[in-house]
Amino acid sequence: MKIIRFWFAILFILFLFACNNSAYYEDQDVVAIVLENEITYKDVRSLNNVEGKYLRDIVEHYIIQELVIHEATELGIIVKDEDVSQVSTLFPIEEINKENQQFIENQANSLGMTIEEYYQFYIIEISKRQEYMNRLLEFKFGDSIDSEKVNSYFEELLIKYKDDIEIKL
Repeated sequence: MKIIRFWFAILFILFLFACNNSAYYEDQDVVAIVLENEITYKDVRSLNNVEGKYLRDIVEHYIIQELVIHEATELGIIVKDEDVSQVSTLFPIEEINKENQQFIENQANSLGMTIEEYYQFYIIEISKRQEYMNRLLEFKFGDSIDSEKVNSYFEELLIKYKDDIEIKL
């Protein structure tokens, strides 16, 4: 009976480790390859709170963003840092809520940046990704954008590039 309890305890512990897999990746670990470009754990976590969440879902979302950026650039849509640099003045760090401030502080510490450096990096990167998405969706759908069309388009992108995507989790 003790042996059964022992193995049950071991299996339970292994299950817990498997469920919270984000804690076991190093920054340099490749979590996906998209269009021959490696996406590292650091790439994903630098823009997302991966603690306590499903890493695979976050990586899949990141992949969709990468595909959107690729599609947009193929169509000649280019978003530069300068195009979104004013966003940080619209959303000064002092005015964000405590939960987001904590996220910014944790990310800055874990990435070896000051809070101001990380916030500037984060706001520019997120804004660029959003602007690529906005411009591409406007190009594709004009003014008639709705969530159903967007989700369907994302699914089409995943199908179109399925041979160019490898998730390594």
